[in-house]
Amino acid sequence: MPLILSAKPSVEEVDSLVQKLSSVSEKNKAELLNKISFAYLYIDSKKAQDYAEQALQLAIKRKDRKEEGTAYVAMGSNYFLKGEFEACLPLLKQGLMIGKDLNDKKLITNSLNSLGSYYNKIGDFKKAMDTYDEALTYLKSPKDDLEIATIDSNLAGLYSTSGNYVKGMELFMKALKIFETKGTKEQVARIKNNIAVAYHDWGNLDKALKYYNEALDVYRDLNQLSNEAIPLNNIGEIYKDRGDYEKAIDYYRQCYGIGIMLDNKQFESIGILGMGEALIKLNRIDEGEQKILEAKAKFESMNYVEGLAHVYYNMGLIADARNQADQARADFQQSIDYAQKLHIIDLLEKNYAALSRLVALSGDYRRAFELYNTYSTIRDSAFNESKAKLITEIQSRYELDQKQSEIEILTRDNAIKDLELGRKRIRFNIMLGIILVLAVFSALVATLYTTKRKSNLLLESSNEQIMQQKDELEKLNVTKDKLLSIIGHDLRGSIGASKSMLHQLIKEPDVFPPEEQEQIKEELYRLSENTYELLENLLSWAKSQRGLKIFKDANSIRRLVDSNLEQQRFFADKKNIELTSQLTEDCMVYCDRNMINMVIRNLLSNAVKFTPEKGKITIFGHRAGNNYRVSIKDNGVGIPSENISRIFDSREFFTTYGTNSEKGSGLGLILCKEFVEKNGGEISVESDLGRGTTFSFTLVVATGVNSSSVEITPENDKPGRGNPSIG
Repeated sequence: MPLILSAKPSVEEVDSLVQKLSSVSEKNKAELLNKISFAYLYIDSKKAQDYAEQALQLAIKRKDRKEEGTAYVAMGSNYFLKGEFEACLPLLKQGLMIGKDLNDKKLITNSLNSLGSYYNKIGDFKKAMDTYDEALTYLKSPKDDLEIATIDSNLAGLYSTSGNYVKGMELFMKALKIFETKGTKEQVARIKNNIAVAYHDWGNLDKALKYYNEALDVYRDLNQLSNEAIPLNNIGEIYKDRGDYEKAIDYYRQCYGIGIMLDNKQFESIGILGMGEALIKLNRIDEGEQKILEAKAKFESMNYVEGLAHVYYNMGLIADARNQADQARADFQQSIDYAQKLHIIDLLEKNYAALSRLVALSGDYRRAFELYNTYSTIRDSAFNESKAKLITEIQSRYELDQKQSEIEILTRDNAIKDLELGRKRIRFNIMLGIILVLAVFSALVATLYTTKRKSNLLLESSNEQIMQQKDELEKLNVTKDKLLSIIGHDLRGSIGASKSMLHQLIKEPDVFPPEEQEQIKEELYRLSENTYELLENLLSWAKSQRGLKIFKDANSIRRLVDSNLEQQRFFADKKNIELTSQLTEDCMVYCDRNMINMVIRNLLSNAVKFTPEKGKITIFGHRAGNNYRVSIKDNGVGIPSENISRIFDSREFFTTYGTNSEKGSGLGLILCKEFVEKNGGEISVESDLGRGTTFSFTLVVATGVNSSSVEITPENDKPGRGNPSIG
């Protein structure tokens, strides 16, 4: 989990503050106790709490309202960092109330900044944004620039979390500029680490790695060992996300080593957790379990709830790998409880996906379906936040290409004008040369001829390029229009139908007998599935148009097929379709697992759509040289011969209705063709109208790898993300 860096003093600075306690006057002692409490926030939460309580008691005794309010903020911040949010909120509000009573700008802004982090953490982004904005109203003078930059940095993280990436990065860069001008090197390094966390969350691993390394270099130059640990852990997360688990372990080990040297349990436990997760990815289960259990003990001693949430998820993976289903379910559920408390969305998604699969294997399909719906809801929520951005990016990309072409055309026009001007100058020189000396006339004529010829050639070349770009822009415009037409027609149709049926059920429930209500519910579910499939294909299509990165490794073809069979079996059962696999042997293939899952899912979904009631769908495969061929055969309606050439054409978005009026977007088979070819294979179709269709695709066999090397992480497993802390 990538970690946000917050300002924290070194151990030597904390010791220096503690030593001053023996000589400080009673009048200033509460202020010093509060400073020590804040210094211990990221080092030792128990000591931070003890010193804050001492400061509070002394401040109340001396009727020092300012330090009383500061002590409340220190205690609230400590509870926040421990994940005890219910205890944190009233303390922060009490500190804010005292600050406003005293009109103390610093106490007010510190309280509001901490409250903003609290609202951000519990997912109330609007309230968090309003709170940060209120804090900024108290900071207006140039001497407040560093505090403004700190709040801007928190706002940037908030905008990034809520999907407004452009606004988030603008604020990050604004804050970075202030820190580079007025702040210390340490402050610059801290915000660079936090910018890297934002890039990490958005999936831009190259940018994230660049900023993590820049932050790490600064801390090493400053010889601040305590600050090196967090970027080291975060770089380990980058390499884990890239699949370079050995390199990830090396960085986690460095983070752990710093924790040992500084006696910092947080760094020790985070480093151990990272090593354990990477070892599990490498299928070194026993070693991974040892590390995970070490991390668990340390997190429990610290009451570090976020760490425990990740620990129990990994314990569930370990139990699952050992076929200990009951233990795995219990561990995943414990992780869910912690993740819900801390609002860790991506960890909830991973746990529900894993738990749904385990419950389904136990035969409790109703409970498994409920869990899968919860997983889908969480996943769809994250997807919907990025859906509008992706469509906007497609439109922006088209407009950018159009503007770029206009610039190139204008540049070429200017070049032609320059050439024309040059030609006029040459003519003038020729006339002058005739007057001065007739002997150079022939040479000047030759020069004029050569220049004119080059000008004409350049003009012809420019016109040809302009025509080519015009054709490309028209094609892009047609593709964009078709995509927007699909979105406008299909989404509006599905959502409109769902809205109408829901209105009837809610407003006039007594009009429909129970049987008809069940039919309406089934139809609503079918419409939602169609809408979800359309959105998922649109997302994949948009990514492929932007140059989707491919991450290939060895995968079991049978596991890929079986996992997708289980997902589609529910829909096949609705139509009483027999859905079977005849893959009698396993084979490891070299491919991007997510892409090929999309291919199999789309082909199976199409087969179910176009196969009538009580039909049959069979998956079979065989090895052919260095390739493995997978075929999905149905006895459905078939495809007319004149339409076969259209189904894979990205200019067509060709689609028809299924046997139960199921509607597709036309993107599915286009994606299948693109993804199979990107993985080095080929896709083909054979169809007999009225008798059925067989889609086949090939993948390269991963030589020298057997099925025991398959990664144990569940489908759609993706790395966890850290949580913003009070900055």
